[in-house]
Amino acid sequence: MDSSPCRLTLVVIIGFLQNLTTSFIKSLSGILIPIVSEFKFTKGDKLLCLFFKIAVNGPGKIEFILSQLDNKLIIKEQVLMHRSGIPLHILYSAVGHKIEINKKNQIQIYIKGTMDQERYLKKKYRPKISDCNIVRNKIFFNKYGYGFFQKKNKALNPKIMKETFIKNFLSLLKLDENEKNELLKSIYLQVQIISPVKNDNITCSGNLFDEELR
Repeated sequence: MDSSPCRLTLVVIIGFLQNLTTSFIKSLSGILIPIVSEFKFTKGDKLLCLFFKIAVNGPGKIEFILSQLDNKLIIKEQVLMHRSGIPLHILYSAVGHKIEINKKNQIQIYIKGTMDQERYLKKKYRPKISDCNIVRNKIFFNKYGYGFFQKKNKALNPKIMKETFIKNFLSLLKLDENEKNELLKSIYLQVQIISPVKNDNITCSGNLFDEELR
C-alpha cells in the first residue's frame, strides 16, 4: 500500500471528517467524505498530491491554472482562423476547446478545429499529422515547428516547449522545479481536425510536450 505523505494526509482528513460532531459540520462532511474517498491512488497520485498541496498552500491556485489555460486558449485559437504572408497552416473557420481533470487525475485538453469549408472542399486537401501538431504548436508555443512542405525543423523541441509553457502559464505560481515537472508530465492534449471532405477528419494526441503528437 502506498504510504506517501499525501496519501496519509488524505486518509487523516477522511478520519477527521468522520469524527466531527456539530450538525452543520456533519452535513458538510457528508459531502466532502465521498469526494475525498473517491480519489484513486493510481498513476495520477503525484498530480493529485500536487493539486492537494496547491489547494492547501493557496486556495484557488488549481482554478487559476485551469483558468489561465482556458483564457490563453481562447485568445491563441484566433491565430488559426487568420493568416498573413506565406501560408504555413490550415485556415480554420472555427476552433474550440475543452479542459477537464480526467479519471487518472491528469489535466486533459481537447481542441477541435474545423477547416474552412469553401477553401478546402474545392482543394480536397487531406489534413496530416503535421497539421495536428501545428495546431498544438501555434496555440501553446506560438511556433509552427515545421517549415516548407511541412518538414519538421529544430525551432521547437520538448525543452523549448516546456520553457515556453512555464513562462506563459506557470510564472505566477510558487512551484519548485520538481512540482513544475510533475505538472508538465500530467498535461495531455487531443487535437481533432474536422475536414469538409467526408472521412478525412484526423485526430492526434499525447502529452502536451511530446516531440510530435500521434
